[in-house]
Amino acid sequence: MTFDAGGGLATQTDTLRINGRVFTSVFDRTQLKFTDTSPTGRTTTSFIDAQGRIVQQEIPNIFDTGFQYDARGRLTTVTQGTSPDDRQSTIAYNAAGFIGSITDPLGRAVQFEYDAVGRVTKQILPDLREINFTYDANGNVTSITPPGRPQHGFAYSAVNLETDYDPPNIGLPQHARQFAYNLDKQPTLITRPDGQTISFNYDAGGRLGSFVIPRGTISFGYDGVTGNLNTITAPGGEGLSFTYDGSLLLSTNWSGSISGFVSRAYDNNFRVTSRSVNGSHSISFAYDQDSLLTSAGSEMLTRDASNGLLTGTTLGNVTDSLSYNGFGEVSAYSVDANGTPAFSTDFTRDKLGRIIQKVETVQGVQHTYNYDYDPAGRLIEAKKDSVVTATYTYDSNSNRLNDGAVYDDQDRLVSTNTATYTYTDNGELLTKTEGGQTTTYNYDVLGNLISVQLPSGNLIEYVVDGRNRRIGKKVDRVLERAWLYKDSLNPIAELDGSGNVVSRFVYASRGNVPDYVIQGGVAYRIVSDHLGSPRLVIDTGTGAVVQTMDYDAWGNVLVDTNPGFQPFGFAGGLYDADTKLVRFGARDYDPQTGRWTSKDPIDFNGGDPNLFGYLQNDPINFVDPLGIFEFTEEELELLSLAAALPFIDGPLPIGDAGGLAIFGGVLAKKTIQEVSKVCLKQHGKKLIKGAYEFISQSGKRYTGSGKDVYRRLLEHLRSGKLKPKDIKSIKIHEVKGPKINRLKREQEIINKFGLKNLENKINAVRQK
Repeated sequence: MTFDAGGGLATQTDTLRINGRVFTSVFDRTQLKFTDTSPTGRTTTSFIDAQGRIVQQEIPNIFDTGFQYDARGRLTTVTQGTSPDDRQSTIAYNAAGFIGSITDPLGRAVQFEYDAVGRVTKQILPDLREINFTYDANGNVTSITPPGRPQHGFAYSAVNLETDYDPPNIGLPQHARQFAYNLDKQPTLITRPDGQTISFNYDAGGRLGSFVIPRGTISFGYDGVTGNLNTITAPGGEGLSFTYDGSLLLSTNWSGSISGFVSRAYDNNFRVTSRSVNGSHSISFAYDQDSLLTSAGSEMLTRDASNGLLTGTTLGNVTDSLSYNGFGEVSAYSVDANGTPAFSTDFTRDKLGRIIQKVETVQGVQHTYNYDYDPAGRLIEAKKDSVVTATYTYDSNSNRLNDGAVYDDQDRLVSTNTATYTYTDNGELLTKTEGGQTTTYNYDVLGNLISVQLPSGNLIEYVVDGRNRRIGKKVDRVLERAWLYKDSLNPIAELDGSGNVVSRFVYASRGNVPDYVIQGGVAYRIVSDHLGSPRLVIDTGTGAVVQTMDYDAWGNVLVDTNPGFQPFGFAGGLYDADTKLVRFGARDYDPQTGRWTSKDPIDFNGGDPNLFGYLQNDPINFVDPLGIFEFTEEELELLSLAAALPFIDGPLPIGDAGGLAIFGGVLAKKTIQEVSKVCLKQHGKKLIKGAYEFISQSGKRYTGSGKDVYRRLLEHLRSGKLKPKDIKSIKIHEVKGPKINRLKREQEIINKFGLKNLENKINAVRQK
C-alpha cells in the first residue's frame, strides 16, 4: 500500500502467486481505477465511481464498456463502443422498484409485470406475445402459459418439491409426470405419462446406488475410502470404471460390447497435459502462463498478446487466421493449405452481434449469404447471391409453419403436407410416415435413442454407456463403429466394428468439434464454420481435400463428398447419415423439421417456452452442444477454456450438476456458466464481487463473500479444504453497488444458502 500526504490510501496492490504465476490487482484511489494483470501481462482495467460502482471496463483491442446508474443506484444503461456503432442496452424500473423492461441495442424491449410481492406474472416479448406465470403461497411456479398455448401446471409437496408436471391435455389417458421423494428430499420415483418409471435407490451414505429403468438397471460403485465414483454398469453389461490420483481422474475404462480406455495426465496447475487412448495415441497439451492453450499435439495456437483471443493455428501445411471486431466477435476467418486459400468467411453483424451477411469462399468459389430475423429473433429469410432461397413463418409459440405444418397443444409436430408424425405419451418421436414409408424410433426413458427401424428394412441400433453417451452404432445388429469419449460430450476416438482405433480426435480451439483427426498416422485438419459444422477435411501433409460438406440454414446436409470419413456434422454434433438426425448431448435434432425429436429434459429451465424448439429458431448464430439450451460463439469459447480445468472433465454421477446427468450425461448450464466465470477471472478478464457457495462431493459446504470470489475459490483449493476433482458445485451471486448495500445483500444471500453441512459457520452467520 501507499498513502497520500494526509495518510489516506493512495494505492493498494494485491498479489496472488500460484506455482510461480503472478496475478496482481492494483487499486489507484486518485483515478478510482482497478488494474488486473495476468501472469503474461494481459490487463483488464475497471473504473468505479465514488460509491464503488463500476462505471467502465477496458480490455485491450476491445471496445470499452460503460455502466450508468439512476439516483437510487440501480443499473440503467450498459454501452459498448462509440456512436453510431455502439451497442446500448437499457433497464427501466417500475414504481415498486422492480425491473419493468429491458431494451436491447436494436430497441427491442422485453417487459415484465409483477404481483404484489414482486413475482413476475407476465413477460411481454418484443413482438407483444405474452408468457404468463402463477405461483403458490410459497412462491413455487404453479403454471406457465406459453404464447397461444394452454397452461403447463406444476404441483409441489409440503416441502416445496415438485410432485407433478401437468402439460396441456391432448386427450391422453394420463398426461402428468409425477415425482416421489424420500425423507432426505432425494427423488425415489419418476412416473411418466406413458406409465414407464424411473426408480432411484441410495446407499447408506445417501449416494445414488442405482436406478431402474424399463430396459434394465444402471448401478454405481464407490470407493470405500475416498468416496470416488469407481464404476457404472448400464443395461446390456456396458461398463465404466475410473481410476484416480486422489480426486484427480486418471483414466476412464469401457467394458462390454465396446472396450477401451482413455488416460490423462496433469501439471501442477491441474491442467490436462496429455490424453491417450488404449495406452497409445497420446496427444500432449501446453499452455501459456494464463492457462490459455498454446499447443495440442502438432497443432500450434497463437493468441493476441493483449487480450488472449485466438488469432490463428498451424498444423502441418494448413494454417488459419481469425480477425475480430471491436466487440470481440469474429469478423473474418481464413484457411490456407500449402499456401493456397482453401476456405474463408467474412461476417457483417447487426447491433446484437447476429450475422446478417456472410461472404464465403470455398476452394475458390464465392457466395454471399444474407439473413433476416423477425422482432422475436427468429430466422425469417435466407438469401444466396441476392436470391431468396427460403422464407419462414411461425405460430404464436414459435413453431415453424412451412410445408403446412400442424402442431398440437404440447407443440408436437403432427403433420406436414408430406408427412405425419406420432409420439409416445411422454413426447418422444415414435413414427414418421412419408410417401407411404414409415420410420419407427425407439427412445428409452432417459432420452437416449436406442434404435431406428428404417423403411428400407434396415435396423439401426445404438449402444449407450452409463453416462448416457452414444458409444456404438449397429446396422442390422452388427457393430459398425464405436466411440470413446474425453468428457461428457466429445468423442476422442472412433473404433471400427472389431474394436480397433481408426480415428483419434484432437480438440484445441473449439469446445464442440475437434480441430483435427488422425487416421493411419496422417493428420487431417477439420475446417469448420462459425457453428462448428465441418466444411473441409484437409490432409495437412499434402493439402489435399478429402471431404467437403455443406448445409442449408437449418443443418440439412447438401453436400458430403466422403460420407463417414469423420462422424461430425451440423454444429459439431454426431451426424448419422442413415437417420439424418444429429445427436447433441441429451437430444436428437432433426434438420428437416428444424426441431428436436423430444421435449427439453429440463423443461422450461432451458429458457424456451416451446419444449421442442431449436435455438428459438435462430440456427445461424447459436448452437446447443448439450441439447438443452443455446450457446453463443463466445460461450463456446469459454467452454473450450473450461475444459482445461479437471473438475468438468471427470465423471459426473447421476444427481450431480443439478441432476442433469440423468439426461445425456451433461453438465448443467449454471455449472458451466460459473466455471466460465472462474476461467474469465483466471485469464484476467473480470473481477467478481459477491457471495459464494462451494460444495464438495462429500457434501461439505463453504459460504462467504468478497471482492474477488475467484480468489476465495483458489484459497480454498490451496488450503486443501477443496480439491479440484472434489468440487460438486460452484454458486456465485455477483453483487454490485455501494459497499454498505453490497455487504447487506451479500449477507442476505449467504443466509439463504442455509447452515446444513456448513464448514465455516462462524463466518457465514456473522452479522456484517
